[in-house]
Amino acid sequence: MSNLPKLIAQVTFGASRAVGKAFVAMGRQAVANATYKPDLNEPIEQSNDKNAPQGNPSQKATKQLKMTLDEAHLILNVKREASLEEIKENYDHLFKVNSPPQPKVDPKAEAAPKKPQRKSHSNKLKTDTIPYSHYLQSKVVRAFERIQAEQSSRIEMEKHQDSIEAEQPEIEKKEGEVPKKEGDAPKKEEQTEKKD
Repeated sequence: MSNLPKLIAQVTFGASRAVGKAFVAMGRQAVANATYKPDLNEPIEQSNDKNAPQGNPSQKATKQLKMTLDEAHLILNVKREASLEEIKENYDHLFKVNSPPQPKVDPKAEAAPKKPQRKSHSNKLKTDTIPYSHYLQSKVVRAFERIQAEQSSRIEMEKHQDSIEAEQPEIEKKEGEVPKKEGDAPKKEEQTEKKD
């Protein structure tokens, strides 16, 4: 029976050490999280744009606008294959829904002189106001900008590809003949023709 107080003291001491170590580790992690600054010069490798290789305009737009193309499509609630008109329609709707309501102008109220009103706490909360969010509105704008940037970069790349293809001389092919490259070994058919 004399060992019971000693046992309780050991268990209490061991538990307090474990909890103390956990709090110290938690504090260190909190300090590390608070002081962490990501290097914005690093390429974004964890981009959700699976079709975007590093260094292309899509990745530059992701880095500049800090939003991937997939996130932009999710915010605007459109599919990747959606037309620009559908995207614009969703953008307009979401922008309008998250806009602050326009003040109602009463023509009689403008003509009559304004009386000073006493402030009461009951007037602070009005139930007829429509909720809006400037944060969501700015996210909608950023998402639309990201999709526009992607489409404009895609158009520029297509124009660039077209100009490159136009500059290359066309290789005239004879029917059934494959153009030769320098350093290619002659094919068996050519070797047999030379023997004849």
